[in-house]
Amino acid sequence: MDESTTSKFVAWLNKHYPHLAVVMYDIGARYGIHYLYLELLNLKKFNVVGFEPDPEEVIKQIQAKNSGIKQIFPLALAESKGMREIYITKHPGCSSLYPPNLDLLSQYLSSDFFELIDTKLVETISLDEFIEQFDVVPPDFLKIDIQGAEYEVLQGGKLTVSNNVVGIFLETQLRELYLGAPLFPEIHSLFPVGQESGIGEKRGRIIDRAFNQLT
Repeated sequence: MDESTTSKFVAWLNKHYPHLAVVMYDIGARYGIHYLYLELLNLKKFNVVGFEPDPEEVIKQIQAKNSGIKQIFPLALAESKGMREIYITKHPGCSSLYPPNLDLLSQYLSSDFFELIDTKLVETISLDEFIEQFDVVPPDFLKIDIQGAEYEVLQGGKLTVSNNVVGIFLETQLRELYLGAPLFPEIHSLFPVGQESGIGEKRGRIIDRAFNQLT
């Protein structure tokens, strides 16, 4: 959606469903809410829950007045619960649970962003385990941008995705920028064309109705 359509979409929801609570999980919440979702902050009951394994970045988001994130957890979402090594790169936004593929990345002008400077152990948890353990409201939308580990989040959140999620925005790759990281075909295989998912049916109907009114 462009900014104008998003604005109309938000206004329509506020008018017809003023009590509709919408929750988005921002998985990879460095720098705060993505600019594509700033307009959604105008929804009367829009709540963003962030996940970011970098403790310094978590503190920044807590202290920031305009990050758009209401609550943030210092956790790395993955396929399962445990401790994993995270590969810290020169540009912190390129850090990942998977090591950078330096041979391939050397073909790009931004290859120095991926220079490996450190590794650390971080706590991981699956999306389904997180919701069960912390007794929190499950998400309606997922934004996933975690440098190659997006597939793991979906694998570890099958119940959440099938029972509640109505929309997913994620980053994926066609080339193996991170060694061993699943690529677009693997992610696409999780959502077969024509397969009924039954996800978030009531909210899905509301959103469909909103779009029908605007188009």
